[in-house]
Amino acid sequence: MARDAVQASASVTEQLAPAALLKLMTWLSPAFPVGSFSYSHGLESAAAGSWPTAPEDIPIPNPSPQGGGGLGSGSAGVKKSTILAKTPATASPPFCGEGQGGGPKQRQSPYAIAPPTRGGGRKSPNAPGANDRPGGSLVTSAEDLRDWLAALLRFGSGWNDAVLFAEAWRRQRDSGSLAELAGLGAALAGSRERHLETTLQGAAFASALRNAWPAPPVSLPEPCPYPVAVGAACGAHWIDLEAALAAYLQAFVANLAQASIRLGVTGQSDAVGLVAALEPVVTETAMRAAQSSLDDLGSAAILSEIMSMRHETHYSRLFRT
Repeated sequence: MARDAVQASASVTEQLAPAALLKLMTWLSPAFPVGSFSYSHGLESAAAGSWPTAPEDIPIPNPSPQGGGGLGSGSAGVKKSTILAKTPATASPPFCGEGQGGGPKQRQSPYAIAPPTRGGGRKSPNAPGANDRPGGSLVTSAEDLRDWLAALLRFGSGWNDAVLFAEAWRRQRDSGSLAELAGLGAALAGSRERHLETTLQGAAFASALRNAWPAPPVSLPEPCPYPVAVGAACGAHWIDLEAALAAYLQAFVANLAQASIRLGVTGQSDAVGLVAALEPVVTETAMRAAQSSLDDLGSAAILSEIMSMRHETHYSRLFRT
């Protein structure tokens, strides 16, 4: 199946016009001003030891200020996790050296996690992998990252993005409305930071597209998720759907491979090898997504969503998500 996927991708590329290929290379380049370098898609949490390794470390929502008896309240008889901070966080953790004194306050996450200990967090001696994974880290090597990204592509956020991309491409070609699709894409974001990631990149892509390629005009709703914006642009410029999907998913993989280098999970050689190793998965996913409908939406990459939520309360971080 992998060989068939690669051969099919090659045949599509041969038929792709040079002008269309140039647009894909430009729009999905790291140099295109969408700020993709600042997003890790929850990978930072997965690599930083954010996964609890003992049952008592599983986070429980803090009780409401009114003491309404929700999860985590004393009346519910649920023991609070030992990693919950004693006092609620009042602002978002610092990002890339930002100070906490100034700037607007952000909405508090229901999970207020205390700063990590110097040793990378406590481990349960009986937890699987407790002796070889620092602090409950889920992604510690190139092999871990390959499996992580393959899951996202096959049945996680990468797959959902591909389905939304394909639907936006079709609606743009058929002069259909994108407003409802954009709303659905935003609703599928599994956390506040995932919503931020997709809508800010979508807005930046739309702005750059209008400035550099004013014709044909592409009318995008606001806010517009990133895959909807790129899919609609490819449809408006008559770029082959399957080729566009493959390029979009490869850019998704390459961006997270680059993030893994900055996080110290992989080196440059391993990151490049990882992108190459995932080519069959990218082409296979692109082929499936090109034939998909909105009924095929759905994610089973639960740990990725949890890592994205936990990133909201990291004490310090390199990435916005």
